[in-house]
Amino acid sequence: MQGYVRPGNSQPAWLFPFIVIVVLILSVLPLARLAMVGIAAFASGGVIDVLSEPSLWQATYYTIVTAVLGTIISLAIGCLFAFLLTLTDLPGKGPLSFFFVLPMMIPPQVTALAWVQMSGPSSPLLKALHIAPPLGSPQPLYSVAGIALLYGVQHAPLVYLALRAGLMTLPRDGVEAARLSGASSLRVFRDIILPLSLPGIIAGAAISFVSCTGNSASLPFSAFPPRSTRCRP
Repeated sequence: MQGYVRPGNSQPAWLFPFIVIVVLILSVLPLARLAMVGIAAFASGGVIDVLSEPSLWQATYYTIVTAVLGTIISLAIGCLFAFLLTLTDLPGKGPLSFFFVLPMMIPPQVTALAWVQMSGPSSPLLKALHIAPPLGSPQPLYSVAGIALLYGVQHAPLVYLALRAGLMTLPRDGVEAARLSGASSLRVFRDIILPLSLPGIIAGAAISFVSCTGNSASLPFSAFPPRSTRCRP
């Protein structure tokens, strides 16, 4: 075992160099390659050409707008379910929690295609309910509101998990002391639970916003009219 295990450490001596090599191969080298390409493009003047394209700023605008709206929707849905399934005694909380995080197990592109098929004129569900839009009508999901709704549904489980982890560690003594002092459930929630839940809410919002921004590559920006013509009749 001499040389295999370092003195005073139960880990093998080769473990740390192995992890460093894996991190270099999987993370550092690809990022360094991207940095080199970016520096080369900046030196050759290609960055100016890219920044002068109106489509770049249009895509940036819609990315930020849909990400912010999607984060707000995911916060509303995720926080609601996190508080209900963690702080209440609803029956069947286990199955409900599983079904709520189920969208995380499905790729966002698959979810988007399913929603498009469900809400379009050829939707079997809408046809069965006799509320399908007429053929040739625009797809309602190919809009800022539609994409933000998809983002909110897809990323609400991220907010739910982040907030639920914080709610599970809340000190019960303060809640019990407030209840014994005669405080109502609404006041306990407002003055004790909600302030202590802010770190989980902020973490969930940050994760949701990053996820919304990362999924913006699949946005159908070509379906949106240019910003300068959106208000024209």
